[in-house]
Amino acid sequence: MQFTERIKQRLNQIRQFKMREDQAILLSCFGIALVFWVLVKLSQEYTSAKPVSFSYTMPDDLALANLPPEDVTATLKGTGWNLMFEYLAGSSIPVHFEIEATGEFRLNRAQMRGEILGALASKELDITEINYDEIDLSVEPKESKRVPIRHQVNLELAPEHHLSAPILLEPDSVTMTGAVSEVRSYDSWPTDSIYLEGLSKSLLMEVLLKPPPPQLQLDVLRTNMTLSVESYTEKSLFIPVSLKNAPADSLKVFPDKIKISFVVGLSRYDSVHYTDFKLEADLKAASLEKGKNTVPVRLVKAPGSVKNVLLSRNSVEFFILKPNEAVK
Repeated sequence: MQFTERIKQRLNQIRQFKMREDQAILLSCFGIALVFWVLVKLSQEYTSAKPVSFSYTMPDDLALANLPPEDVTATLKGTGWNLMFEYLAGSSIPVHFEIEATGEFRLNRAQMRGEILGALASKELDITEINYDEIDLSVEPKESKRVPIRHQVNLELAPEHHLSAPILLEPDSVTMTGAVSEVRSYDSWPTDSIYLEGLSKSLLMEVLLKPPPPQLQLDVLRTNMTLSVESYTEKSLFIPVSLKNAPADSLKVFPDKIKISFVVGLSRYDSVHYTDFKLEADLKAASLEKGKNTVPVRLVKAPGSVKNVLLSRNSVEFFILKPNEAVK
């Protein structure tokens, strides 16, 4: 029995070896066929599109008002071998040109074709199509200009809070450099848009500037923004009413003081006094006949630190007194 089992195991081993040998031969045949198939395919002609990347040099005092388009492509024709070597050389065809003076710089289809052919890694390839007929560039003197930075903050403060000072940017301006026509078209430069909600305390944050177009350079790309936030409270004061264009006759005004109310930040509550305000009644257009008359009152002076100023009344009454009444 043991001898019979050994014979069976030996036969199984021989069969498995034979199967592996057959599989190896089959795979070798497939591999050889694949190699020949690839060689035949790569020897045939194909067409394929490849992007073109432009670079340029020019004197330091010149700049481009517009840059070459980024979507230029050339359709190449050649054998699979040559196309493969071309794509292994880089993801795009690098075309370089030199600019020496201001004015219009034009590349027509024939010029582009010659420049692209000269930049190909494989000289066996031909160009069948370029997706631009011509490329026009404008060369201008280079200029630098300093402009203020303009924040784009959409701010919602927490209830009973306000900004105690204007929003501060540091730096508050940026120097832009580029072609004259491009630089002079801007009088400010914005930050990225920012939305802040429910702000209840002062905040210092770094803000990115809006990215410039490729033909324009900025000397800074970010700024520090300070928002001074504090809670506010209400305060009331009695303010004397001043008369404007009063006649020579004696006048009596009632009331001679008006109560005003306003909101002010807690840090400036004690620094605001009645002398910081001025109420005025202009009698120029009022009827000056003897008797009871009414004239409107308006606020002509208030400190910048207060908001929402309300008058308890918007007019006063005045009386023209006779000389003997004025003595009393």
